[in-house]
Amino acid sequence: MPERRREDAVLDMPVVEHQDYKGAVRAEPAAGSASGQFDGGFDHSRFDLAWTWSSAPAPFLTARMALDRLVLDAYLPAGEASAAASGGLSLPRWQDWPLSAELRVGTLVFRGLTSQDARLDINAGMRP
Repeated sequence: MPERRREDAVLDMPVVEHQDYKGAVRAEPAAGSASGQFDGGFDHSRFDLAWTWSSAPAPFLTARMALDRLVLDAYLPAGEASAAASGGLSLPRWQDWPLSAELRVGTLVFRGLTSQDARLDINAGMRP
């Protein structure tokens, strides 16, 4: 099914027609930490997300997410899908972020190309 887009003065974002989720968040202010777990459906795909945040000894976020399907082109501003594929898309300096993340996608669609069992791992910043 083609993705519909909503015109907006600031952003051109896809209209998400299907979303349902459940989850829990736990915060421990005295320890300077929090964690969460969510699962559900988003944009015709099932997902699972787990994350933890710790502020001591230094701020650090760990996240793991799995999606059944992701059509990446639907979330890029017009024209940036081709720019990303040609190496012309400017990305933030994530290397400096206090972050460890893993993203797994069962079926990833980017510029009309389909990839199965895609995985992205980011290990940036200093781990406490």
